[in-house]
Amino acid sequence: RSLLKIPNPREADIRKVVEFQCAAHGLLPVSDLGLHISASVGAACWVGQALWTPQYSYSELSTGLAVWERLLEARGFDYGRYVNAKRMLETHGTEQLRSAWERLRTAYLEVWYSVGASRRMGCEKSAKAAEASLKRLEEKQARKDKRLLRCKEKCEDCSQ
Repeated sequence: RSLLKIPNPREADIRKVVEFQCAAHGLLPVSDLGLHISASVGAACWVGQALWTPQYSYSELSTGLAVWERLLEARGFDYGRYVNAKRMLETHGTEQLRSAWERLRTAYLEVWYSVGASRRMGCEKSAKAAEASLKRLEEKQARKDKRLLRCKEKCEDCSQ
């Protein structure tokens, strides 16, 4: 369950752990456990939460990890080392963050559309549902950002 909490897990390492544990208990990863992979990519500063990849069965581990890497590359920087949005903004600037979000958003939706196209009816979360969910998250975050900006402006007015 927590295999992907390891920073930059390698496929060989994951397979080694899974196969060792399954062998120790006389189980098979897919047929006995229905093991699958799903990974998250930090996106809280844009939509208030992480974005999750589609689920891939253990037999599709390579694909699942490749999708995760694609989303990390699209974002373009190590999100985890930033303590808060203010520090991230100071480090990268508004335009760089806007560009990173556009790349990540595009890659995320492409992933979901490609999964929907390849699996047809077997996809738990359709590409259209992922797109609608992303739109709701963006709208919610925009409202939150506006409230924070109004609050900040009020505080600045009070201190003058």
